Amino acid sequence: MKLPLSELEFSFSRSSGAGGQNIQKVNTKVTLNWDLKSTVFYSPEIINRLVKLFPQYITDESKLQLVSQSQRTQLANKAQCLEKLKNLLTKAHIKPKIRKKTSPTRASKEIRFSEKKNRGEIKQNRKKIKF
Repeated sequence: MKLPLSELEFSFSRSSGAGGQNIQKVNTKVTLNWDLKSTVFYSPEIINRLVKLFPQYITDESKLQLVSQSQRTQLANKAQCLEKLKNLLTKAHIKPKIRKKTSPTRASKEIRFSEKKNRGEIKQNRKKIKF
């Protein structure tokens, strides 16, 4: 599976959180944007599955947006974004199994009814007998 690096847009900004002067001076936060409407690398089926599985990463403009700011360097955060994208695409490539409608077997119905009957008898036996 090849990642569409030519279609990806990276933007960099300052990270939040602890880190001292390094955080205040260096743009280590990486935001990856991928326009899903104009992609030519993946079929619409996979793109639709990606949108359905991961709506939290999709913006209003139909762009997939991933953010990484946990690493100390811009390069490491960029690699982490690409790894996230690879994992999402791997999950989107898996076709969901089509459920075949089945009915319960005769034996399973009988077992269920006998358990219901036993449970009802237990509850009947709890009642106090009035004289």
